[in-house]
Amino acid sequence: MVLPDPERPVPGGKRTWRETWRERWQRRRQDLAEGAPGQGVADHIEDRPLDPAPAQPAPAPPVPAQKLTWREKRWQRRRRRKLFEEVLGWILVPIILVALYWAVKGGLNAAGTSPSAVVQAIKTLISGGGAQP
Repeated sequence: MVLPDPERPVPGGKRTWRETWRERWQRRRQDLAEGAPGQGVADHIEDRPLDPAPAQPAPAPPVPAQKLTWREKRWQRRRRRKLFEEVLGWILVPIILVALYWAVKGGLNAAGTSPSAVVQAIKTLISGGGAQP
């Protein structure tokens, strides 16, 4: 079986899709160049090839990542846990210190004294001012 040449008309008067497309494209370019109604004059149209550009080859699929060994997974878990503990420490330690300060202050207030009175009493004991001869 011999296929008809796409550049020549097929016997029986039928035209190929390429001829039909080429005629439409040339008519459109002439209309633009002449300034058809509703169209701007297109002096900037250059001669372009009438055949469509060849298709680009599809990009190669990405290479799948290699599975981690059990040692690498364990190392990642440990690293994440250490990072989590570090961040948690930076958040919790100041909260604990402030809570201890409030607890000491509240306990001393409940006993009827204050932190400054306790510090003064300690200074007096250290200096030996409270001892009787």
